[in-house]
Amino acid sequence: MAITVQNNDYTTNRIGGTGIGSRSGQGLYTESSTAKYDLGAKLEFSDGRVFRYTKTGAAISAGILVAQDFSAGNIAEFDDATISPVAAGSTVITITASALSGVDAVNELAGSFINTVDGTGEGYAYKIKSHGVESSNAVEFTLFDPLVTAVASGATDLQITAPAYRQVVTCAATVGAATDTMPVGVTPIAFTSGYYGWIQTRGICTCLFDGGTTDTPHVGVALRAADQDAGAVEPRIASSPVALPTVGIVAVGAAADTQHVSMNLMLE
Repeated sequence: MAITVQNNDYTTNRIGGTGIGSRSGQGLYTESSTAKYDLGAKLEFSDGRVFRYTKTGAAISAGILVAQDFSAGNIAEFDDATISPVAAGSTVITITASALSGVDAVNELAGSFINTVDGTGEGYAYKIKSHGVESSNAVEFTLFDPLVTAVASGATDLQITAPAYRQVVTCAATVGAATDTMPVGVTPIAFTSGYYGWIQTRGICTCLFDGGTTDTPHVGVALRAADQDAGAVEPRIASSPVALPTVGIVAVGAAADTQHVSMNLMLE
Protein backbone atom coordinates (compact mmCIF):
# COMPACT_ATOMS: atom_id res chain seq x y z
CA MET A 1 0.00 0.00 0.00
CA ALA A 2 1.37 3.38 -0.99
CA ILE A 3 1.97 5.88 1.80
CA THR A 4 0.56 9.37 1.30
CA VAL A 5 2.49 12.19 2.93
CA GLN A 6 1.02 15.66 3.32
CA ASN A 7 3.75 18.20 2.58
CA ASN A 8 3.12 21.90 3.00
CA ASP A 9 6.62 22.93 1.91
CA TYR A 10 5.64 23.63 -1.69
CA THR A 11 8.29 25.51 -3.63
CA THR A 12 5.87 28.15 -4.87
CA ASN A 13 3.85 28.84 -1.75
CA ARG A 14 5.72 27.79 1.37
CA ILE A 15 8.72 30.03 1.74
CA GLY A 16 10.66 31.18 4.76
CA GLY A 17 8.33 30.08 7.53
CA THR A 18 5.47 32.44 6.69
CA GLY A 19 2.76 29.85 7.37
CA ILE A 20 0.99 27.03 5.53
CA GLY A 21 -0.18 28.18 2.11
CA SER A 22 1.29 31.66 2.51
CA ARG A 23 2.32 33.54 -0.61
CA SER A 24 3.77 36.52 1.21
CA GLY A 25 7.32 35.19 1.24
CA GLN A 26 10.08 35.46 -1.34
CA GLY A 27 10.14 32.53 -3.76
CA LEU A 28 13.15 30.39 -4.57
CA TYR A 29 13.34 31.75 -8.10
CA THR A 30 13.07 35.46 -7.30
CA GLU A 31 15.48 38.11 -6.10
CA SER A 32 14.81 41.29 -4.15
CA SER A 33 16.56 44.64 -3.86
CA THR A 34 15.58 44.69 -0.16
CA ALA A 35 15.97 41.99 2.45
CA LYS A 36 12.86 39.94 3.21
CA TYR A 37 14.47 37.72 5.86
CA ASP A 38 17.51 37.66 8.10
CA LEU A 39 20.68 36.69 6.27
CA GLY A 40 21.29 33.00 6.81
CA ALA A 41 17.59 32.19 7.33
CA LYS A 42 17.09 28.51 6.55
CA LEU A 43 14.48 26.92 4.31
CA GLU A 44 14.26 23.12 4.25
CA PHE A 45 12.08 20.84 2.14
CA SER A 46 11.08 17.22 2.75
CA ASP A 47 12.84 16.24 -0.51
CA GLY A 48 16.20 16.99 1.12
CA ARG A 49 16.85 20.41 -0.37
CA VAL A 50 18.08 23.15 1.96
CA PHE A 51 18.40 26.85 1.13
CA ARG A 52 19.89 29.86 2.91
CA TYR A 53 18.95 33.50 2.50
CA THR A 54 21.84 35.67 1.40
CA LYS A 55 23.00 38.86 -0.26
CA THR A 56 25.15 38.88 -3.37
CA GLY A 57 28.35 40.87 -3.70
CA ALA A 58 28.43 40.67 -7.50
CA ALA A 59 26.28 39.60 -10.44
CA ILE A 60 26.13 35.78 -10.56
CA SER A 61 24.68 33.41 -13.15
CA ALA A 62 22.35 30.51 -12.35
CA GLY A 63 23.86 27.16 -11.39
CA ILE A 64 27.09 28.62 -10.01
CA LEU A 65 29.03 27.56 -6.92
CA VAL A 66 29.33 30.62 -4.69
CA ALA A 67 31.60 31.46 -1.78
CA GLN A 68 31.81 33.96 1.02
CA ASP A 69 33.33 37.23 -0.21
CA PHE A 70 36.55 37.15 1.79
CA SER A 71 37.01 40.92 1.68
CA ALA A 72 33.57 41.57 3.20
CA GLY A 73 34.25 41.36 6.91
CA ASN A 74 37.15 38.94 7.33
CA ILE A 75 40.22 40.22 9.17
CA ALA A 76 43.18 37.86 9.26
CA GLU A 77 44.96 37.00 12.48
CA PHE A 78 46.32 39.91 14.48
CA ASP A 79 48.78 38.96 17.20
CA ASP A 80 49.04 40.22 20.75
CA ALA A 81 46.15 42.66 20.52
CA THR A 82 45.54 45.16 23.30
CA ILE A 83 42.22 44.21 24.94
CA SER A 84 40.22 45.89 27.70
CA PRO A 85 38.61 44.61 29.87
CA VAL A 86 39.94 41.05 29.82
CA ALA A 87 37.92 39.30 32.51
CA ALA A 88 35.51 36.45 31.88
CA GLY A 89 31.92 37.71 31.80
CA SER A 90 32.66 40.87 29.82
CA THR A 91 30.27 41.59 26.94
CA VAL A 92 31.77 44.95 25.94
CA ILE A 93 35.45 44.92 25.04
CA THR A 94 37.76 47.35 23.32
CA ILE A 95 40.37 45.88 21.00
CA THR A 96 43.31 47.90 19.73
CA ALA A 97 45.23 46.60 16.71
CA SER A 98 46.46 48.07 13.43
CA ALA A 99 44.36 45.46 11.61
CA LEU A 100 41.26 47.37 12.74
CA SER A 101 42.33 50.67 11.15
CA GLY A 102 39.85 50.24 8.29
CA VAL A 103 36.76 49.87 10.50
CA ASP A 104 35.26 53.22 9.61
CA ALA A 105 31.52 52.51 9.68
CA VAL A 106 29.33 51.73 12.68
CA ASN A 107 28.35 48.03 12.81
CA GLU A 108 30.03 47.09 9.53
CA LEU A 109 31.28 43.95 11.30
CA ALA A 110 28.08 43.26 13.26
CA GLY A 111 27.16 39.59 12.92
CA SER A 112 30.79 38.61 12.40
CA PHE A 113 32.74 36.52 14.89
CA ILE A 114 35.75 37.36 17.05
CA ASN A 115 37.82 34.18 17.16
CA THR A 116 40.44 33.67 19.89
CA VAL A 117 43.01 31.62 17.99
CA ASP A 118 46.09 31.57 20.23
CA GLY A 119 47.22 32.50 23.72
CA THR A 120 45.12 33.01 26.82
CA GLY A 121 41.43 32.22 26.28
CA GLU A 122 41.98 30.63 22.88
CA GLY A 123 39.47 28.33 21.20
CA TYR A 124 36.31 30.46 21.31
CA ALA A 125 34.15 32.28 18.78
CA TYR A 126 32.09 35.27 19.98
CA LYS A 127 29.42 36.86 17.78
CA ILE A 128 29.57 40.64 17.44
CA LYS A 129 26.30 42.39 18.30
CA SER A 130 27.43 45.95 17.56
CA HIS A 131 30.48 48.19 17.50
CA GLY A 132 31.63 51.76 16.94
CA VAL A 133 34.16 53.13 14.50
CA GLU A 134 37.92 52.87 14.82
CA SER A 135 39.78 55.54 16.77
CA SER A 136 43.56 55.25 16.97
CA ASN A 137 43.23 51.61 15.87
CA ALA A 138 40.80 50.88 18.72
CA VAL A 139 37.24 49.57 18.30
CA GLU A 140 34.71 48.95 21.06
CA PHE A 141 32.76 45.75 20.44
CA THR A 142 29.55 44.59 22.12
CA LEU A 143 29.16 40.80 22.08
CA PHE A 144 25.96 38.74 22.16
CA ASP A 145 27.49 36.50 24.81
CA PRO A 146 30.01 37.20 27.58
CA LEU A 147 33.60 36.00 27.42
CA VAL A 148 33.65 32.43 28.69
CA THR A 149 37.24 32.65 29.90
CA ALA A 150 39.55 35.56 30.46
CA VAL A 151 41.74 36.83 27.64
CA ALA A 152 45.08 38.57 28.07
CA SER A 153 45.95 41.96 26.65
CA GLY A 154 49.09 41.60 24.57
CA ALA A 155 48.96 37.81 24.74
CA THR A 156 45.78 36.74 22.96
CA ASP A 157 45.74 36.40 19.17
CA LEU A 158 42.49 37.16 17.36
CA GLN A 159 40.76 36.88 14.01
CA ILE A 160 37.48 38.31 12.82
CA THR A 161 35.39 36.06 10.57
CA ALA A 162 32.38 37.18 8.54
CA PRO A 163 29.17 35.12 8.61
CA ALA A 164 28.91 32.70 5.71
CA TYR A 165 25.85 34.24 4.04
CA ARG A 166 26.43 37.98 4.44
CA GLN A 167 27.76 38.51 0.94
CA VAL A 168 28.47 35.87 -1.69
CA VAL A 169 30.36 35.90 -4.98
CA THR A 170 31.40 33.32 -7.57
CA CYS A 171 33.71 30.78 -5.92
CA ALA A 172 37.29 31.42 -7.01
CA ALA A 173 39.36 28.72 -8.70
CA THR A 174 42.69 29.66 -7.13
CA VAL A 175 43.51 29.16 -3.47
CA GLY A 176 45.37 32.00 -1.78
CA ALA A 177 45.73 33.84 1.49
CA ALA A 178 42.64 35.99 0.94
CA THR A 179 40.63 34.36 -1.84
CA ASP A 180 36.93 33.63 -2.19
CA THR A 181 37.26 29.86 -1.83
CA MET A 182 34.96 28.94 1.05
CA PRO A 183 31.93 27.48 -0.79
CA VAL A 184 28.56 28.23 0.81
CA GLY A 185 26.03 27.23 -1.86
CA VAL A 186 24.81 27.09 -5.44
CA THR A 187 22.66 29.74 -7.11
CA PRO A 188 19.21 28.52 -8.28
CA ILE A 189 18.77 31.68 -10.40
CA ALA A 190 20.87 34.47 -11.89
CA PHE A 191 21.41 37.25 -9.36
CA THR A 192 21.93 40.99 -9.65
CA SER A 193 24.80 42.43 -7.63
CA GLY A 194 23.68 43.57 -4.20
CA TYR A 195 20.35 41.70 -4.32
CA TYR A 196 18.87 39.23 -1.85
CA GLY A 197 17.61 35.69 -2.40
CA TRP A 198 17.96 32.00 -1.67
CA ILE A 199 21.04 29.92 -2.43
CA GLN A 200 20.97 26.14 -2.17
CA THR A 201 23.21 24.40 0.36
CA ARG A 202 22.03 20.79 0.24
CA GLY A 203 20.15 18.37 -1.98
CA ILE A 204 19.73 17.85 -5.71
CA CYS A 205 20.79 20.89 -7.73
CA THR A 206 22.37 21.89 -11.03
CA CYS A 207 25.89 23.36 -11.11
CA LEU A 208 28.43 24.42 -13.73
CA PHE A 209 30.81 21.57 -14.59
CA ASP A 210 34.52 21.75 -15.35
CA GLY A 211 35.38 18.47 -17.04
CA GLY A 212 38.75 19.25 -18.57
CA THR A 213 39.72 16.67 -21.17
CA THR A 214 39.64 13.45 -19.17
CA ASP A 215 37.34 13.99 -16.19
CA THR A 216 34.03 12.23 -16.88
CA PRO A 217 31.35 12.34 -14.18
CA HIS A 218 29.77 9.11 -12.99
CA VAL A 219 27.03 8.67 -10.44
CA GLY A 220 28.50 8.76 -6.95
CA VAL A 221 31.77 10.46 -7.91
CA ALA A 222 32.81 13.16 -5.45
CA LEU A 223 32.76 16.73 -6.76
CA ARG A 224 34.97 19.53 -5.53
CA ALA A 225 35.30 23.21 -6.30
CA ALA A 226 37.04 23.46 -9.70
CA ASP A 227 40.60 24.74 -9.97
CA GLN A 228 40.27 26.03 -13.54
CA ASP A 229 36.80 27.53 -13.97
CA ALA A 230 35.47 29.83 -11.23
CA GLY A 231 32.06 28.83 -9.94
CA ALA A 232 32.26 25.29 -11.33
CA VAL A 233 32.68 21.84 -9.82
CA GLU A 234 34.84 18.99 -11.07
CA PRO A 235 35.41 15.33 -10.15
CA ARG A 236 37.77 14.71 -7.28
CA ILE A 237 40.12 12.16 -8.79
CA ALA A 238 43.44 10.81 -7.63
CA SER A 239 45.39 13.31 -9.73
CA SER A 240 43.43 16.33 -8.48
CA PRO A 241 45.05 18.64 -5.95
CA VAL A 242 43.35 18.50 -2.57
CA ALA A 243 43.45 22.21 -1.74
CA LEU A 244 39.88 22.94 -2.85
CA PRO A 245 37.00 21.40 -0.88
CA THR A 246 34.59 18.62 -1.78
CA VAL A 247 31.03 19.98 -2.06
CA GLY A 248 28.89 17.01 -3.16
CA ILE A 249 28.58 13.99 -5.45
CA VAL A 250 27.38 13.40 -9.01
CA ALA A 251 23.66 12.50 -9.08
CA VAL A 252 23.41 11.76 -12.82
CA GLY A 253 26.43 11.40 -15.13
CA ALA A 254 27.04 12.44 -18.74
CA ALA A 255 28.08 16.07 -18.28
CA ALA A 256 30.67 17.75 -20.47
CA ASP A 257 33.07 20.61 -19.89
CA THR A 258 31.31 24.02 -19.56
CA GLN A 259 27.91 22.32 -19.29
CA HIS A 260 26.04 21.80 -16.03
CA VAL A 261 25.90 18.65 -13.95
CA SER A 262 23.20 17.23 -11.68
CA MET A 263 24.71 16.91 -8.23
CA ASN A 264 23.72 16.08 -4.68
CA LEU A 265 25.02 19.14 -2.85
CA MET A 266 26.38 18.46 0.64
CA LEU A 267 27.31 21.76 2.26
CA GLU A 268 25.02 21.29 5.29
